[in-house]
Amino acid sequence: MTQSNLSREELEELMQTLASLSDVLYTNDPERRQIVVPSGTTLRTDRAKAEARYQALVEQIPAITFTVSLEEGAPEIYVGPQIEQILGFRQDEWMADPILWFAQCHPEDRDIWHQEFARGIQTGGPFRATCRVFAKDGHTVWLHGEARLVRDDAGRPLFLQGIAFDVTDQKLAEEKLKEAQEFRVVNERLHAVGQMAASIGHDLRNPLAAIRNAWTFVERRLGGTDGLKDEKRVKEMSAIIDRELGRCSTILSELLEFARDRPPHRQPVNLAALFDEVFAVVSKPAESMRLVNDVPPDLPVVNIDFDQMRQVLINLVQNAVEVIAKDGVVRVRAIRQSDETVIEVIDNGKGISAELKESIWKPLFTTKKRGTGLGLPIVVNIVARHEGRVSFDSALGKGTTFRITLPHREASQEEAPDEGGAAEAMLKG
Repeated sequence: MTQSNLSREELEELMQTLASLSDVLYTNDPERRQIVVPSGTTLRTDRAKAEARYQALVEQIPAITFTVSLEEGAPEIYVGPQIEQILGFRQDEWMADPILWFAQCHPEDRDIWHQEFARGIQTGGPFRATCRVFAKDGHTVWLHGEARLVRDDAGRPLFLQGIAFDVTDQKLAEEKLKEAQEFRVVNERLHAVGQMAASIGHDLRNPLAAIRNAWTFVERRLGGTDGLKDEKRVKEMSAIIDRELGRCSTILSELLEFARDRPPHRQPVNLAALFDEVFAVVSKPAESMRLVNDVPPDLPVVNIDFDQMRQVLINLVQNAVEVIAKDGVVRVRAIRQSDETVIEVIDNGKGISAELKESIWKPLFTTKKRGTGLGLPIVVNIVARHEGRVSFDSALGKGTTFRITLPHREASQEEAPDEGGAAEAMLKG
């Protein structure tokens, strides 16, 4: 696919050259031999020479050159042969259909194009717009178009003379950079919250352990009292205390995990096998739910921290399972690119609303009745330690895809750090 690398200065020079050639091609000079064209303008006798120069120019530049009639319903006067290389349409095929451009323009971008077109006609200034266009095979191409209004000798608008560049690679690079910047901001905020979480977690650990020990003592004494432990109300309260103590332990464990900043101990990991293990421990609310592992078994291994990434994938798959219907599907896949591996967790659930999309990364934010709001922040923290990125796409009523992008790195040489200590005991208990 042809991509544009012209600077602004080079583009301006090219546009001026095209405009000057248009002046040669289209004029109303009565002293010259007149040739009538569809727009009603006249041409100079050196038309053939100008056309040759024009054709030589437009066929060498890495872009689509176009001349568009301003008569409603009229076909384009000219479109460069690069149209076939960039969009897949033959030159004659494109020029013969006056509404093909409108049909192929992405519906969300048509207003941008029309507004800029109207502004250019009204002011006489240059027309500039970047929009998505569907190629003949259906894939999306980002085109940046620039055009100038050409008028006749009386000042009446005749046509637009312009050029359109394929800027798909640039747009994808911009989106990737924006995604990385947004991820960095989120991670910095999470790091600050993590420091606070570490302090809170350590402060709560000892009181929680004391409560657990005291309750164990009380349960034992109740068991020694004639029938008291078997009374219905006592049993209900006992179950509530046990459940809530367990919930406090879970929250504390996630706080401590969230607060950690342990660098990953990278070892070769087979992602297909890792997902098999993740699926084995994920809790499904309904047996009819399907977990599908589409990761190729022969996908090259990635050097990651097995335990950390296992936690990431358990969090994402468990979240997906909890939002799909009883007969829903959670699908995982991974592809290896030149310098990174992309992992996707895809569900066909209800999707994420626009209101929630800005909040799901925030620590302690949750829509679950008994959620902690730390699952996704933990995902972000761990992926950031791997120098990767996390993003998601979601459509209401269709589902959500969470995407982890991990750069390729060498395996760790040093020994894995000892996790030990009270914090680890709390995480496992």
